[in-house]
Amino acid sequence: MKVNTSGVWERLQEAFGNAKPTKIASAGVTEQSVYRWRDGDLPGLDTLIKIYELRNVSLHWLLIGEGPKFIKEDKRAMLLK
Repeated sequence: MKVNTSGVWERLQEAFGNAKPTKIASAGVTEQSVYRWRDGDLPGLDTLIKIYELRNVSLHWLLIGEGPKFIKEDKRAMLLK
């Protein structure tokens, strides 16, 4: 199965409230990384986990664009144990 990751940049922006790259970079990543994501690169696993923890978004939604956008708090607590 080939994964279609188109739209990841748009979902990253949406996860940060439709923020500009400089605001996303304020979440602890370099601006250069954010611009690479905009240009089609994917964030690394550590960064994806950081985004999940900061924004409470589903990694499945972020990467694939399917399913619920947010993780419910009870599931999130269970996942972080």
